[in-house]
Amino acid sequence: MAGVLVEADDALLRVRAEARTDLPCTVGFTYRLSVLESADEVRLAVLGDPAPITAPPGVGVGCTGFTGPASVLEVRLSAPLDGRRLVDEHSGELRPVRRDQTMEPSPLPAGWVALDEQFTSTAEQATWHRRFQPDPLPVMVYGLDVTMSWGADCQNVLDPWIHDRQIIPVEIRGLPAQRTENTNTPMLFWQEGDSCLHLIGNGSCNTNQCLAIDQDQLVALAESLHPPA
Repeated sequence: MAGVLVEADDALLRVRAEARTDLPCTVGFTYRLSVLESADEVRLAVLGDPAPITAPPGVGVGCTGFTGPASVLEVRLSAPLDGRRLVDEHSGELRPVRRDQTMEPSPLPAGWVALDEQFTSTAEQATWHRRFQPDPLPVMVYGLDVTMSWGADCQNVLDPWIHDRQIIPVEIRGLPAQRTENTNTPMLFWQEGDSCLHLIGNGSCNTNQCLAIDQDQLVALAESLHPPA
């Protein structure tokens, strides 16, 4: 189980099931959730049911390197989570990602859309990520990546991204922040409450044009962040 996202009503859980890599490539998997609720906790288990992959006579079955790609499963609890512990039956306690903690640019620039969310959670740390970009996409890569983390020291989360980049202190949303000098992929980092926020502006070129998020656009998008409606 890769992570759990708790929706705004506190009773709907979205659970990421990880792909299986330990089975022959002719065996696929479908996933389902086992849920056991008590007054103190909710125990979750992702179960996989084999779904053999077949092909017509004379046609080979290609091996993709994994069986049953990661899925997002939903389950509605009989009552809101409301402080109960969330426990992964297979690996131990989970720290959920909560919908009311996440933030997105609002309003999005005209013609932009939000792509699928990625979320992970463990007993120590939870992370949420989402990309926002134009639709249709005018070049190969162009848009904004928003990543939020909870339960970890923000500087430890950011250090792998910073490396030897030059860091400039700035203010975002009335809070101290750091930005990089990168012109092609500018980044912003700051802490807001118990949330670590990391924004990246992406860009690229094709034969006709180059598009990139500049520093001013990145700051404006950061200032526009709000919890999703």
